[in-house]
Amino acid sequence: SLLEDYCVYLPMMSTSITEIGVFKVKDAQNVDTILSGINKRAGDVGHMLYPSLEATYESRKVVTNGNYILFAISDAASSMASTFNSLF
Repeated sequence: SLLEDYCVYLPMMSTSITEIGVFKVKDAQNVDTILSGINKRAGDVGHMLYPSLEATYESRKVVTNGNYILFAISDAASSMASTFNSLF
């Protein structure tokens, strides 16, 4: 109920931890609440890593810009964050 819109992509198999989400928060006052949930999710993912996925996990990004939030666990997270920021 705190989000106006969102889009989330999750892996279908545990051999991949790539997760990408873009969230539009209805009220900027609720951004921290959404960030708390995102950081909890990132922590949950971090508890079930294969050693080969640690670098991908460590390169994750959570970026806010106004009412928008990007959450990316991906080898391309830095590129995604740059592209996300260039939209504003």
